[in-house]
Amino acid sequence: MTLFKIKSIENFKLKKNLCLIDGICTEDSIYFTTDTKVIIKLFCNKIDYLTTDKSYSKITYDSDEKCFYATALNYKNSIFKLDLNFNELECIDICNSAEDLKVIKSLSYDKCNKCLVLSNYDYMFKLYINNMTLIKLCRNEKFNPYSIYSIENFILSLSRNKNYFTLNITERHRSLPICKLPKNFRYKAIICAYNKKTEICINILAIDCKNIEHLITLSVKLKDKSDCDDNCNTDNSKYDCLKNRNAINNAIESIALIETALSHILNAEGEKLQKGISCANYVYELIELNNSIEKTITKVTNLEIHLSDKLSSLKELVNNQCFDECNNKCDDEHHCEAHNDNEV
Repeated sequence: MTLFKIKSIENFKLKKNLCLIDGICTEDSIYFTTDTKVIIKLFCNKIDYLTTDKSYSKITYDSDEKCFYATALNYKNSIFKLDLNFNELECIDICNSAEDLKVIKSLSYDKCNKCLVLSNYDYMFKLYINNMTLIKLCRNEKFNPYSIYSIENFILSLSRNKNYFTLNITERHRSLPICKLPKNFRYKAIICAYNKKTEICINILAIDCKNIEHLITLSVKLKDKSDCDDNCNTDNSKYDCLKNRNAINNAIESIALIETALSHILNAEGEKLQKGISCANYVYELIELNNSIEKTITKVTNLEIHLSDKLSSLKELVNNQCFDECNNKCDDEHHCEAHNDNEV
C-alpha cells in the first residue's frame, strides 16, 4: 500500500472554545490538554474539568497499563507517567537517555512494540520505558511533524507548510506520499486513529477561522499499487534502483558493525569478570563489579534491540515483492549503468 487519499470528512463542533492543545482517546472518553492546569474530559458529549498539578501539553494513552504519558509546559526534558486521575506516577528524564532528544514535540504509545514513539525537530524515536532504550527511527527531512500518532505499522503525523497543512504516513521506516489537508481548518493534533484494512479513520483536533474548535474525522483510503509502478516507471528509475541497492549494502554494513561491537563488549566483559572474581577480597568490590556488569547488560540489550530493528529493515528490503523485478528491469534497460569501466 503506497498511495493514499482522503475519502471523506466528518465534523463535530465543540460547544465553545476551550483552548485545547492536544488530546487522546481511551476506551470510553476523550481527554484534552489545555494551556492551564486543567484536563478536559469529553464523555458522551458531556464535558468535565479535571484539575492537575502541572500544565500538561502533549499526551498519549497506554492501553496496556491503563495510564497516560504526557509532557508538560516548562518541563522540556521530562515525560510524566500519570494514572487515570492524572496523579503523577513517575517522571522520566529523557536527557539521561539521549543527547539527540532534548525537546519533545509530540509523543504516541506504540501498542504493537510496547514503547513510546517520540518526535523532535529532526528525528522520530522509539523509547522503551522498561530499560530506557532509545532507538532513532527516521529523520524528519521532508516534513517537520508537530503531532504524531502510532497505529500498527504506521506512524501518522501532522506538519505545516507555508500555505497548507499535510498528513504524512510513515510505514515501516519509509515515508509515503504526503497528503494535503483542506485549507478551511488549522489542524492542531491527531487525537486517535484506527485501521480498517483498506482505510484509516483519523480524528483530528482542528480550529476554524472563527477560532471555534472541531473534531474532524478523516477517512484515508489506502490504495494497493505495485511499488514497481512508482519506483521503476519514472525518469528517475536508475536512482531509485541504486537507492534500493545502497540501502541493502548500508544495512548489511551497519549489522556487521553492531555484531563486531557486541563481540568486543562480551569478550572484554568476560575477561573483566574472571579477573574481578579472582581479585575481589571485599564485598564492596563485588558490588562494584556487579554494577559494572549491569551497565554492560543494558548496553548489550540496547545494541541487540538496534540489531533486531536493522535485521527487520533488511528483511523488508530483500523480501519486497517488487525489488527483484525493479532491479531486473533497470539492468535490462541499462538504467543503472552509472559507471562502466569498459566504456570508452
